[in-house]
This record gives sequence, structure tokens and C-alpha cells, in this order.
Amino acid sequence: MVYSDKTIAIVGASDEEVARLCAQIRKAAAKLDHRWRWGTETAADLIVADPLTLAGEMARVRARASGRRCAVICDRAADSGSDIALVRPVQAERLVGVLSWVADTIAAPPEIAPQRYDIDFRDLLESRAANDSSARSSNIPERASVMVGLEEYLRSDPRTAAWIDRPVATLTIAPPSNPRAASERTLARTLKFEGPLKIERSTVSPLPRKPRLAVPATPTNIATRIGSRASGRVSPQTRLRERIDIAPHTLWAYLTGNLLGKPARIKLPDAPALTLDPINRVYHSEGNLRDLGKYCAVVLRRSAWHELSPAELASVRKALPAQTYQKLLWLDALRNCSGRLAPHLDPAGTYRLLRWLDIDMSYPRHFRIATAMVKPGKLHEIAAESEAPMADVFDTVDAFDAIGYLEWTRRTSRDPMSR
Repeated sequence: MVYSDKTIAIVGASDEEVARLCAQIRKAAAKLDHRWRWGTETAADLIVADPLTLAGEMARVRARASGRRCAVICDRAADSGSDIALVRPVQAERLVGVLSWVADTIAAPPEIAPQRYDIDFRDLLESRAANDSSARSSNIPERASVMVGLEEYLRSDPRTAAWIDRPVATLTIAPPSNPRAASERTLARTLKFEGPLKIERSTVSPLPRKPRLAVPATPTNIATRIGSRASGRVSPQTRLRERIDIAPHTLWAYLTGNLLGKPARIKLPDAPALTLDPINRVYHSEGNLRDLGKYCAVVLRRSAWHELSPAELASVRKALPAQTYQKLLWLDALRNCSGRLAPHLDPAGTYRLLRWLDIDMSYPRHFRIATAMVKPGKLHEIAAESEAPMADVFDTVDAFDAIGYLEWTRRTSRDPMSR
């Protein structure tokens, strides 16, 4: 691979955004010092992820864990966090700046020229041999002119000669005459030692064994044992679950993905409690849509959710009515709109609702817009009938389109050649 080539991978983005980014990179090839090509996420120099999808959020988490450079496609720069922001619609100048910065920060490995080492070790070996000979001469007595055996050397020293001539001691272990007299914890041994010392009889009483305390299998001890295991023994599924627990996710990801396996509840400081039931795809809350909009403005960690027991879920169902997930999805899409019509929608087209969505009166203008969209109409007609600004009409239409409740047709062409 040539060092001037760089690799980019896009994860979680729609086909329209991928095609738009490809076209912008091809047009800006003359402005870039490096040639960019498409590749996989594992070998990419830059990962472009859409955190609104589960695949994009997972790619973002993996890029942070591995230290790879990651750019986030978002509607606002504040939603990117510490990553590089590519605000929709992505401008060509911004994309060129990001690619140039990433390419400049990746340094090419230096070329290592082969070197030859012509070193004469003869002086070093001669000096080491001289030091070894001097050390041996200082440790060996002067009278030992030639190498002698160990016994002759010890006999030549008065301090060790007396121990050489001593008789060899023998040790005899005799069993007791009456085996029944020996108890379980007492062993009688008759010893006979011939030499300078004599031991006739001794009684050995072993120390009592300390009882081993059993450690109860409490959840804390089990968690400690699991945590003390080597990292190589942890399964990839466990590592992925730990990353999901600490990684932040949007409310849209919790509503559309599989992050919650069972009913769970979360509570923000200035918002009512929100309970999600992913099995039945309903939620419970005592607040209206405007109060719950605070959950759409922040990212939520998986560890912040409290899983409910069957008894707790039954209590919540009894106190608060169940409401469909579609209301929260519509609210999340509405809160993340920018007051402009989506690029794939026709400003001069005709729009109407496929089904009704119960919007409470905390959003009165959007409720009137939804009422006007019951029958087909153009955008300016819907705005006039609901007495709402066009920015609110655009946001409402985009939100209904995001949850699949919108039906629309393009404008009719006036060119007879197009028929």
C-alpha cells in the first residue's frame, strides 16, 4: 500500500448520504494531497458514522475503544460530543478540511536505512580475560598452584580439616513396639544416632489444621470472581455488552434497537419518569410530550436504566396508561428537525396522513397541522389552514415521514415531452 492512499469507511448512513459523500470526495480529489478510497471499518483511517442508527453507534464505540479517528454525521454540531462533526447537509469545504486534517495527522513510517557495524571485539575480549584471571588469582590460595580435588583442598585448610575426619552419623527410625498405642495425632519414633550427638526418642505432635472458611456465593463475591478473571477469558459478547452499558445512546436508538431486553425505567432530574416496555412497544409516563422532550435532547447510558420486575411493571401499568412507541418516535424526530423540508421531499408536492397520531395539546400548532393533513393538500395550503409558520409545517411533515405515517406525491410536470 502506498502511503499517499488513505481509507475511509461509512457506517450507518443512508444510501443517499453515502452517494452524496462519494460524489463530493470525487469532485474534491484535486484539492486533496492524498488519494482516498473506500474500505472496511477495520482498516479505515477515518470512520464516518451516523449515531442515530445502531450500526453507526456501535462503529463509533469501537472507534473510540481502538483509538481510530471518527467523524459523526449529525444535525447539530453539539450532538457529536468529542468526535469530528459533519453537520447535515455536509458541505464540500467541511469535508475537504476533515479529510486533509486526518491525512496530515497520520504520519508515514520512517524509512530505516541498513547499517553496517564493523567493530573489533579483540580488545574487549582481552580485557575481560585479564579481569577473569586476576579475580581467580585473588580467590585461590597461593599454595594451590595447580587444580586439586575438593577433599584435598578442604584438608589443606585447618578450619575444615577437623570436619573431614569425623565419623559418619547414621540415623535409624524404628517403628513403635505397640502400634495401637500411637494415637491419630501423635507419632512415636525411636531414633538411634551414632556420632557426636545421640537422640534416643522423640514425640512429634503435628499442628492442628486450620479449618477453611467457606465463602458464601453472594452476588458481590460472584461479581468479584468474574472481574478477577483474565481479560482473555471474557467472551466477545460480554465485552460488547459492557461497551453498550457505558456507551451513550439516543432515545431513538432505545426505541428502534434491542438495547433494552426487558421493561426499564429512567428518570432525569427535571423530567417525569419514563418507562419503556420493549416487548409490547409501549411506554408509560405521567408527563405530556413537551415534558418528555427533554429525553430527546440528551444521550442516555444503558446503565442509567432500572430494569423492572414483574410486580413493579404491573404497578406501573395500573397507575399509568400505555401509549404507543410511535408518539415518542415522532417526538424525537420533531425535536431533531431544523425547520427545513427533507431533501427527498418535494416542496410543491401533495401531502396527507396515512393514519392518525394522537398528539396532545402540549404542541397545539403541530396538532392543528396534523388535523389539516387528514385530507391531501400542498404545504402552503396546510400552513394557511392550520395558521402555523412554514418552519413548523416542515418539521411536522418530516416527523411524520420519519415514522412512516406520511403519504405524498410529487408535482405534476407541465412539460408535454416528459409524458
